[in-house]
Amino acid sequence: YNSKMLKLFYCDISSSNLNINNVNIISKKRVDYVNSITDLKRKSQSIFAWALLEKVLIDNQINFESNSFFLKENGKWTLDGVYFSLSHSDNIVCVLISDECDVGVDVQLVSKKLLKIKDKFSIKEDDLDKIALCWTEYESKLKSNEAKIYSSFTINDENKNKYYITACAGQTIDKIIEVSANQLLIKGVKYE
Repeated sequence: YNSKMLKLFYCDISSSNLNINNVNIISKKRVDYVNSITDLKRKSQSIFAWALLEKVLIDNQINFESNSFFLKENGKWTLDGVYFSLSHSDNIVCVLISDECDVGVDVQLVSKKLLKIKDKFSIKEDDLDKIALCWTEYESKLKSNEAKIYSSFTINDENKNKYYITACAGQTIDKIIEVSANQLLIKGVKYE
């Protein structure tokens, strides 16, 4: 497969015609976890994030089996030989994948809810963009085990809501790759 890989993908799941019953996740352990989520929005985000990861792995010719994902002591999901990070916020799910170093990604909808955390970053003004950027940098760094190089992007979902996506890794990322949610739909898999 493609060595020295560092790629960032996102998917807009805001379409009203998307149904989680038509999304397949191969990893049995993840299906069990997803089925334990009671909040439908959160469950949907988790299903689409994992379906996006599995699509990215398949598209990049990275072999994996349903039992090859495991949960580390720190609570981070892992796959031998592949570093990845998942994030979701409202209508956007994203995946950062590398074969060289631990990575972290975070996505955040820009909304007034962010005002609750502005003091955490010593931000005096009500600058939602600045708060969103600081938050995604903070979260992605935590997920990456303290990598130092940030790459940040802004995107809009189909409803014109603005999001920040920040990736933290051992090098910069030049572009972000959009994947259509329809590419993740596979008939026949049911979630409880």
